[in-house]
Amino acid sequence: MAHPTATMTVPRFLPSLLLGAATAVQLASGTITLDRLYDDWSFTTAKLSPSTSPACLAAYRAPIACPETLLGLAASMRTVFKPTPADFDLTCTPSCADSVDAYLHGLITACTLPTDGAPKVLGSGNSGEYAAQPEPVHVIGWILQYTLARSCARKDNSTGTGTYCYFDQGPANNKFECSDACEMQFYASAHDYPGAGWRFNHYNLIDQTSWWEEYFVGGWERAVGCGAVERRPRYADVKAVLAEVEAKKKGTGEGEEGSVAMARLRVQFERVVRGD
Repeated sequence: MAHPTATMTVPRFLPSLLLGAATAVQLASGTITLDRLYDDWSFTTAKLSPSTSPACLAAYRAPIACPETLLGLAASMRTVFKPTPADFDLTCTPSCADSVDAYLHGLITACTLPTDGAPKVLGSGNSGEYAAQPEPVHVIGWILQYTLARSCARKDNSTGTGTYCYFDQGPANNKFECSDACEMQFYASAHDYPGAGWRFNHYNLIDQTSWWEEYFVGGWERAVGCGAVERRPRYADVKAVLAEVEAKKKGTGEGEEGSVAMARLRVQFERVVRGD
């Protein structure tokens, strides 16, 4: 079947969750772990590849200083998922963003073995058929990072006090006016963040559709025409992250070369002590 045209109406955001007063109090505490079942989350360590290493499992279980709203925004399919502006105020904070970045960094550096993986379901997520190769586990962190950036966009993002775009979500339109700050941010996030290439459906990890990718390419091209500039988020380049970690290990004597250097220093020190 041919892809829909660019004028087709599509939702800009995932469905949302209704939070009662008790939940709001819980959100204020702002700590979640992906290895726990929530109303809107079930992609725990049980869904990772059976061969995933203990170090990677430990990194996946690490706490994230964000409220449950983030998980709903990333994965909810419940019709009662309707977060309020107050829930967004608790979620869209520097501390939550920093914690997601730190969590992503932990996954990148701990889940480096070929046996570490996040299985991906083919199709819309309920086929029961898995891709031959799982995705890297850090993809889950990328998705959370993208979800936060996309969901926390505001009509006036420069002041940080404008209405959240989430609550003004008309149909996505890749032929928007340059003055539409929400559409500009929406397509910029979809372009800039690597996590935009995947999503959760039926609480399973799946690829975005080829139509989605083509549609958002058009939106990014329009955004560039309106003056948008590419911005790469933290830890988008996995090789750079691992190279930096390795360099630090060597510099502190933790890597192979660093260990040799430290051994030489110890020999020199012992000679000085002996008076050689």
